Amino acid sequence: MGLYSDTEVTHTVGDPLPGGQGVITQMPDDGDCCQLAKVTLPNDGVLLSAGVHYWLALTPDDENAPTFHGEWRLSNRAAHASLEPPDQWDASPGQWPAAQIRGTKVQTAEASNVTSVENLSRKRATRAGNITIFTNLGPTLDDRYDFNEGVPIRGSKAGGEIWFALPFIPRADVHARTIGAAVSWQGGEKLVRLGLYSDNDGVPGTPLPGGEASTSDIPIFGQCCGLTKVTFPDPGIALEKGVRTWLVVSPDPNAPDFDGNWSPSNLAVSAYEEPEMFISWTSFSAVWLAARIEGTSP
Repeated sequence: MGLYSDTEVTHTVGDPLPGGQGVITQMPDDGDCCQLAKVTLPNDGVLLSAGVHYWLALTPDDENAPTFHGEWRLSNRAAHASLEPPDQWDASPGQWPAAQIRGTKVQTAEASNVTSVENLSRKRATRAGNITIFTNLGPTLDDRYDFNEGVPIRGSKAGGEIWFALPFIPRADVHARTIGAAVSWQGGEKLVRLGLYSDNDGVPGTPLPGGEASTSDIPIFGQCCGLTKVTFPDPGIALEKGVRTWLVVSPDPNAPDFDGNWSPSNLAVSAYEEPEMFISWTSFSAVWLAARIEGTSP
C-alpha cells in the first residue's frame, strides 16, 4: 500500500512518494465486517500539499506473496439506483474503493491561504443562515464535475425511459430548500424533474410531501459547470438526521422526448493497472452522481 503522485497529462497514478509505501501483513478475511487493512508510515509520515491530487495504491507483493488473492471493498457513498419503467429500482454500489487516510496537520503560510471557491461559498451561505446538506462537487467552480460523461436520463420517446437516483444521509435535522444535480440536456424538450424520495430497503421509495419539482433551466451537455436546480417554498422539505434520503432525477411526464445526462463527481475516481497484460495505469469514474443540496437547520 502506498501514496503516489498524479500525472499531469493523463491524470492517473504517477510515481510513488518517497517513504510513502508500506507492506500490509494483517488484513481481515473475506466477508468480515468492517475492518481496514492498514500500514503506518514511519517518523513524521509523508508531507502532502494542500490542493494537490494524490493516489492511494494497492499492489500485490509479487516477490514475497505471488499467490495473494484479495479484493478492495467498495465505499457506500458512491451508491446509486436506476429505474427503467415498468421494472423496479436497481441499486448499484458504484465503483469507489473504500479507504481512510489519517495524519497530522501542518500549518504553513501557504497552506493557510489555500481556500477553495466551494469552501468560500459554503462559509458565505452559512453566515446568511443557509447550510449545505450534501455536496460532492469540486474541487473548484471551474471543475465541479466530469461534464463530458454521464448516465442517461431519458423520456419514453427518447429511446426508453430511464431514471437515476443518488442517496445521502443528513447529519442533522434540516429543511432542504434547493436541490441541484449535474444534469445536462442533449435533445428533446428541455424539461426534467428533480425530487426527494424516502428510502425503501436500499432503493428509492416514494416522493416526500412537496418534494418534487420540474425545471427547464438545464445546462447543455459538454459545457462546464452549471447545475439543474429546483427550489422549494419555505420552509422546505423536512429531513431527519441519520435517515437515508434519495435525490431522484426523472423525465417530466410532459417531456417524454427529453434526452439528457447526469454527470459524475470528480471526487470518486479510481485507477487500475495490469502489467502482465501490458495495461498501464488507467483511471475511470466511480459514477458517484454529482449533486448539491442546500437548506436550513433545523
